Amino acid sequence: MSPAFLLRLLFLVFGFPGVLGAVSTLKDLTILEGHSVTVPCHYEPQYADHVKYWCRGNLKDFCKSVARTDSTPVDSRVEIHDDPTQMVFSITMKELRAEDSAWYWCGVEIGGIWTADDTASVHISVVHGVSVVNQMVTGEEGGSVSVQCFYSDGHRTSVKKWCRSADWNTCVTLGVNGTMKEDSVVISDDHNRAFTVTLLHLGKKDTGWYRCAAGHQHATVHIEVLPRSLTELTPTTLQTTSLQALDLGHVTRQLDTGAGQDDWVSPLLICGILSILVLVVMVTWRLWGQKPWEMRRRVLEIETDIMVSPVTRSSFFTLFTTLLLSCCSPPVAVKSVNTQVLKLLTERFLRLMSVPTLS
Repeated sequence: MSPAFLLRLLFLVFGFPGVLGAVSTLKDLTILEGHSVTVPCHYEPQYADHVKYWCRGNLKDFCKSVARTDSTPVDSRVEIHDDPTQMVFSITMKELRAEDSAWYWCGVEIGGIWTADDTASVHISVVHGVSVVNQMVTGEEGGSVSVQCFYSDGHRTSVKKWCRSADWNTCVTLGVNGTMKEDSVVISDDHNRAFTVTLLHLGKKDTGWYRCAAGHQHATVHIEVLPRSLTELTPTTLQTTSLQALDLGHVTRQLDTGAGQDDWVSPLLICGILSILVLVVMVTWRLWGQKPWEMRRRVLEIETDIMVSPVTRSSFFTLFTTLLLSCCSPPVAVKSVNTQVLKLLTERFLRLMSVPTLS
């Protein structure tokens, strides 16, 4: 068993700093050649006043210092910044090259022979190729969507292409001047390690996988075209909606006004039914012992009056009074009189109810 292993075991058992995970950072990173990267290193509050550093090497105990917060960085392409209020220090590496690929360590200097520094490691790979920030992109029908394709320094002069799926025959090639424009696609190259593809007039047919290509390397991106949002209202739609609201308010006011005109119907209906019942009883009682020919004459007069007279509330109640005072028929004709009078009164009452306005 090696001394180094025993020493680490002692640190673990007795809780010495350096093995408690008080510093944390990102995992493996892959960066395009020529681009930059910023790595955040988080630490615990007790380390706010300690010196922080960034070193390179496979083992933290033997890593080579690249930058420290208490001195000027060794490499001018590297910057280190500590923010004690947020309890994080960050390292920015610019213009990365392939030889910058390595293991790096975020470290907090603890001090003392028997006290190890607290650290966290991250592996950075610098590659030659093409990449995109978002591999899944969405757009709306009729709209447009842009995809930014990044390439490494070695592809500055390479041919840039935009292709549909795996079919290289569908590729649109960027011109020598760095721009290309068609009816549905626009491509522009800033000659600074990125070119942008913009798809115009999107339709459902444009949903699918695409490729950003530079030279013989490429990155894939999926574009999904969604239906235009129903919540988006055009000025025409807003105007139509306003008119519909006005019409609805007008109809509501008409209904409210019309409802008041029928307020008298319910009490009149009750009074009419009760009056008919009382009338039938009284006529039946009063017609006992009357002559048939007088009964027929009165019935004819009533029928004529009902068919000819205007339909008004005054005439309706006048008719009631007339029938109550009439004496026309002997008992043998009572049944026929009641039937005819009741029928005529019912028809007259229904006619009265169907008239919009009454005098």
